[in-house]
Amino acid sequence: FNLSTASSPGAFESEESDNKRNVWFEPRSLDDLPERKKLHSNDTSLGVGYAPLSTLEKTILDIEGALNSPQFKLENPWIGSDIKLMGSVTDGAAELTMCIPQIADYVGSMDEYVNNMEMAKKLVLEKLHANFPEVSGLRVNSRDNFNTNELYLTAIGSSIESGDEGLVGRGNRINGLISPSRPMSMEGVCGKNPVYHIGKLYNIAAQRIADLVHRITGEYCEVYLVSQSGRDLIDPWKIVVAVPNPDCISSELRDHIMEEVLDIPKITGMLLAGEISLY
Repeated sequence: FNLSTASSPGAFESEESDNKRNVWFEPRSLDDLPERKKLHSNDTSLGVGYAPLSTLEKTILDIEGALNSPQFKLENPWIGSDIKLMGSVTDGAAELTMCIPQIADYVGSMDEYVNNMEMAKKLVLEKLHANFPEVSGLRVNSRDNFNTNELYLTAIGSSIESGDEGLVGRGNRINGLISPSRPMSMEGVCGKNPVYHIGKLYNIAAQRIADLVHRITGEYCEVYLVSQSGRDLIDPWKIVVAVPNPDCISSELRDHIMEEVLDIPKITGMLLAGEISLY
């Protein structure tokens, strides 16, 4: 026998073998796609979700959503999309540092750059004060140096133009946040197969289950879905639902959770229909 040259490991060939891995990613027909017959997990990994969001998390999403909204961009064509926010709360006081790129074609002078930044800071402070009694600090574009004219001024509104492309594994979670003090998986949801890739589907499903449990019980909830490579997609190896009060998990709620698990294949269609956002 000879070792397989297929893209996926774990198979070998002989003259008698009918190894479908050879043609899985170069199918001769729909019959060469095993996922059309039965869905299996592509990897051993886990998806994580939690609910509800904290006040800080909600505020961060609200600020980013406002600055990146179509209406704000229409009124302020200078603002780029690569907006980053890092927030913290200490003794009830919120502090925020953020980067807001400006698009050079719409910024005619240093004064315009500064005015744009001050206008954005005003909006951010309004949203911070609406949610926190005290704001201890706000810093925007902390790398700017007006003496050397080093500004966050871009051609397209993102640092990607200078080769700072990042990696999907470092990217936002399914809820749009990177919250290192919360449970999280290192699996980024973007750029992965929407049919059977655990890094995408189980993260979405875990978040949907966490939202469901919180909605029904009012409790804080963490959900972990763990797969085994080759195992049926709708049969996770482990389903962990963690709440402060385990007594709130009734048999009826367990049934609802299992309905969400069995509905995981439906996530593909929801993604394609734009019903689920990937941040």
